[in-house]
Amino acid sequence: MKMTLYRQAAKVRDGGQIVYKGEDAPPFIGENCFIVADGMGGAAAIRHTKFNTDIFCEDKIFDVMFKDALPDADEETVNYIKKAFFELYAVKDCYFSNALNMKKSGYFGSRTCVASFIYFAKKMFAAGVGNDLEKLHAASDECKAEMMEKIGRYFTENIKNSMVKISESANLIYETAFSGFALMGTTMCGTLFFEREDEVDAIYLVAGDSRPFQWDSAGLKLVVEDQKRADGGMTNYIKANGDFSISASFRTFKKPCVLFNASDGVYESAQFSVSELGLEKLLIETILDSNDMTELKAKLEEIYLKYGTHDDSSTMALTTFGYESYDDLKKAASERLKKINEDYIDKMPDFLENSYIDAVERAKKTAMIRNNAIAVELYKRPVVAEYCKNKVTGEDCSEKIAALKTELEAKKQEKEETLLKIRNFLCENVGVTESEDSDEEKSGAVLNNTEKYCMYRNIRHISEEESAVLVEQLLNNDIAPDKIGLRKSLANELKSLVDAHMSAKSSLAETEKNLEGEISSAQEKYWLSVSNESDDITALSLKEGLISEEDAVAINEKYPATEVVDEETENKAALQGRLLEKYDSVFYSLIKENN
Repeated sequence: MKMTLYRQAAKVRDGGQIVYKGEDAPPFIGENCFIVADGMGGAAAIRHTKFNTDIFCEDKIFDVMFKDALPDADEETVNYIKKAFFELYAVKDCYFSNALNMKKSGYFGSRTCVASFIYFAKKMFAAGVGNDLEKLHAASDECKAEMMEKIGRYFTENIKNSMVKISESANLIYETAFSGFALMGTTMCGTLFFEREDEVDAIYLVAGDSRPFQWDSAGLKLVVEDQKRADGGMTNYIKANGDFSISASFRTFKKPCVLFNASDGVYESAQFSVSELGLEKLLIETILDSNDMTELKAKLEEIYLKYGTHDDSSTMALTTFGYESYDDLKKAASERLKKINEDYIDKMPDFLENSYIDAVERAKKTAMIRNNAIAVELYKRPVVAEYCKNKVTGEDCSEKIAALKTELEAKKQEKEETLLKIRNFLCENVGVTESEDSDEEKSGAVLNNTEKYCMYRNIRHISEEESAVLVEQLLNNDIAPDKIGLRKSLANELKSLVDAHMSAKSSLAETEKNLEGEISSAQEKYWLSVSNESDDITALSLKEGLISEEDAVAINEKYPATEVVDEETENKAALQGRLLEKYDSVFYSLIKENN
């Protein structure tokens, strides 16, 4: 049993013209493969205006756009191509009148990608590769990995080359007004499958965030991880003007089971924001509410027209294995729904409707924002800053601060030692006369005592007090070392001592600056950590004697508490977390097995 889902949002424009908004390609299910592709509405938002307008005609589009790239396409592939562009034909008469009627490059990319996948899958099977793939389940892991690498490269290279040729044939060019966008950018999730008596082998070919799923009596499971970043941006997707890769992976499933691929418009609806269980439950309940695949398709399209709020399109290609009839599928769905109710819904009736975890997180976030705002204001108070400084410089200070404190003491000692050396040098080498001659004669009275030379008879060494005055003059550059009366060699030695002292002084200042900066940074970080770890920084500050009771009242009036979560909500959030963990252990089980 097979089913495709293709829901597109549409808008009726002036004149009654229906314009479809999505970029997803119509899904395809063939004899041994099925695929979905979601054109990039943002990254490939080029609105093409210079293409060959013959592609507005269903009877011409294959010859104009695809024939060079897919020259011997069979009837099934050609028919898919002709029908896949019905939204383009619908705006033929109004396409150029309004930019909103124009198709984005991703629209052409998704359909081109699916057509190319179908074509090259058929070529691969026609070449006999399918016979080898049907035996792959018994091969070694090394052999499987080697085959997957070859198949991934086969589809990557051929789909890239065909998309380039197709864009050139139709003149879907990269217009400079859209610099930075992808030409014909699209995601893809294609599956090649080989059914055996009790199992199904499947090769998944994935680029981007279109997802493959498997469902059986154990529940819904994701088969291959998305290729996207935590912020939602793609790490890899198909495009005609850049590099990409299509990854291939091999899986084997026990029958009975359901395999389906879906675009993000299926699984990222707001209805499933709490858990993927919402998606599984919706599918199961819709299966039970339908009598066959045709009715299931119709009901799902109606549901996604109402709930498909994430994206302009919701597409799915689904195939069942091992169910002899639709009634057998309904029986399996009924049993699974009973298990879901027992394990989840009976324990928490609103498990899928209300995210108590989000409510708790929101409350924590608003409380943290309030707490941080108060902490910032309090830190401006000198008493708080000093409190933090004492905390980070105490016995439990960081290794870096301890090292800088040790270094600072060493620098202080070095500075004092160089100063003492200058004083001792001056006391030992500088002498003065006791003569009472004129001031003019006394101007040369500072002499070199070591040389024992002076024009006066009475000479004595300078005192420590006189040395201190002379040191101050030297360090302030009021007198130069060579102007004291020393011979040249001693004057040079004195200069070296002065330079060493100045260097030690500069090094000390640098260390003091580094320590001061490290302490300042550490005390701010300390206060931030205190505020983050504290539920109420005001109460903590009051307890530590940093603020008065009057201050606390004023602060709470200025920053009133916002959203508060009660104990019941916290308990429900905890239960919901346990249930989510239980469901995720099933949903991500195939991912964990293959990592």
